[in-house]
Amino acid sequence: MIKIIGKRINNNRGFTLFEVILVLTILGIIAIIAVPKFMNIQADAKSKADEATAVNIAKAGELACIQNPNEIIDIDYLVDNDYLDKEPKAQKKDETGFIISVNSDGKITVNYSGENGSQLYPINNSK
Repeated sequence: MIKIIGKRINNNRGFTLFEVILVLTILGIIAIIAVPKFMNIQADAKSKADEATAVNIAKAGELACIQNPNEIIDIDYLVDNDYLDKEPKAQKKDETGFIISVNSDGKITVNYSGENGSQLYPINNSK
């Protein structure tokens, strides 16, 4: 019995260099595929968060317009009058904040305040 255990202990083998290199290569390929997909998921989540923030800004703006129809509504007004807790910050890279505008018909739009200034509300589903 002791001889059998001794033979098993002495017969342990490690991985060969080829096996280690093969496993590392496979892990590298998986990482090359997974990292860009993760980055896209992160960017999409930030865009969706900004769209949700824009909806909240628009709803706060609608409420402010109903309660104070003669006021000029902007982000500072909404924050100063407690329609928003604080000035919202954009999550999307290269964007700093939001701009709300109300036209003469009372239609509210919310855009990014950066150079792009793309519209977030009402949501354009023609993408």
